[in-house]
Amino acid sequence: FRGTGELFRGTSPATDILKFRRTLRRPNVFRENITLLLDNLTLRQARAIRMRYGLGMNSTYSLSELASQFEEPASTIKEWIEQGLANLKLAS
Repeated sequence: FRGTGELFRGTSPATDILKFRRTLRRPNVFRENITLLLDNLTLRQARAIRMRYGLGMNSTYSLSELASQFEEPASTIKEWIEQGLANLKLAS
């Protein structure tokens, strides 16, 4: 991830965690890292996750709102989100 290059260079794990947490507090670095992660998903998965959790948006969307936006059943949207989150978990 960008902005975390100074981590794990001969420091203790506790120091590394504190540095990483400080990095996440910097909005631009956090936004870039989220974008890099979501770029590994399908466009539908990434868009659904962004909208569901309000990443880069002013608000969040419910499953029924997402279903209306995508013109798909809520169960399909839920599957996209679950698959996308599973893929992100595998990537980490």
